[in-house]
Amino acid sequence: MSFPLLRRPGAIAFLDDDAAYLEMLALVLPTRWHIELFQRQHLFINQLQQEPSIWENDAWRQQDLVDQWRDGRPLIPIILDYWRDVGSRYALTQVCVVDYSMPGMNGLEVLGELSAWGGTRVLLTGQADEQIAVDAFNRGLIDQFIPKQSPGASQRVVRTIDDLLARPHPRLANLWQSTLTPAQNRLVSTPSIARDLRAYAAGRWVEYVLIGRPFGILGLQADGSAEWLQL
Repeated sequence: MSFPLLRRPGAIAFLDDDAAYLEMLALVLPTRWHIELFQRQHLFINQLQQEPSIWENDAWRQQDLVDQWRDGRPLIPIILDYWRDVGSRYALTQVCVVDYSMPGMNGLEVLGELSAWGGTRVLLTGQADEQIAVDAFNRGLIDQFIPKQSPGASQRVVRTIDDLLARPHPRLANLWQSTLTPAQNRLVSTPSIARDLRAYAAGRWVEYVLIGRPFGILGLQADGSAEWLQL
């Protein structure tokens, strides 16, 4: 398993018509996460439908950073400027967790309204809904599903979201990979090195990017301070 070349900040949105369940989740979810809770489908849909164009603009801005580097500008200061100036990236939703069984519009119908939204999707199911979730997963409609009433379900939600947050968007991963040499790519794909870097990054930075010149990781801590790890 290779080391993800970047980690992005962002929100996790939960949709469930059961207010008690949302309150319980709020108590067990990590405080480092930016959480948004929804009980009404239309409010959830309206918010996420506004995001694709913002993510697209942000992707083009990152492309501009790499283009400036190719024109001779050093990457570290322009990445730091980007982090300082674009605080809105923290509010954009990276992962959504949606209950399947809701009155009026079920979870898959809600997700069907979000075809342009590019985040990752988790479906919470009851015992009777698991085959529906398996079929949805196999068809690529969701990224994961979790039986809502299973033992340890809330801890599984946390682990699943952490795993999904660690997956960089393919377009952005390809962009930043282009700053690395083939030898640098091979190094961070070495299983033992990737494992150690994952463990180090997970406990230290809310956001980071690995770059090739200079070769290392620029990371941002929760208090807003930046660190450089030379590789």
